[in-house]
Amino acid sequence: MIEPILTKEEAMKRRSLVTILVLLGASALPGRADAAAGPAGITTSTVGGSWAQVVNCVFTRYEPSTGDFSCVGSSTWEGSWTGVTHYDVIGRYDAATGGMRGTLDETFIGAYVPDKSRGTLHFSERFVIDGATSVLHIDTDIMGGDGDPTFRCSGGRLTFDGIAPGATGFGGYQGTWVHGCP
Repeated sequence: MIEPILTKEEAMKRRSLVTILVLLGASALPGRADAAAGPAGITTSTVGGSWAQVVNCVFTRYEPSTGDFSCVGSSTWEGSWTGVTHYDVIGRYDAATGGMRGTLDETFIGAYVPDKSRGTLHFSERFVIDGATSVLHIDTDIMGGDGDPTFRCSGGRLTFDGIAPGATGFGGYQGTWVHGCP
């Protein structure tokens, strides 16, 4: 099925509605979950979905002579995980190419749609943005989680790919989530 192209305003309304539903715990959006049973209480799931920036990374520090910077921002996610994030970035901007690279410390707050559990996940990430194409790639390690039992004792790896042209960004995520405590 081909989905209609949304205007920027329609897309923002949709993300706002999804965020409200997640925060109320009433999300009923379809998710993707391929779960494998591990030791008692531990599950490995394939997760995936989309993301879009809500607040573009707001610079908190920039050193023009080196390109070193730090910034903070947030995003919304839809898919297996549906919710919002807050992230802190430390990186380097290359003025000659327009490229960036660095690390993110990101926290997700929301729901795992397949079982409607809610919680937080903590990520340690490494990113690269190609200055010529605005293509973004992020490699992510899941460092832990909290909330409902599904989110506790979380680990795993993800990748995020997308486009970050100027003041916006959007794309997809996919990976393997090991979750639940033994």
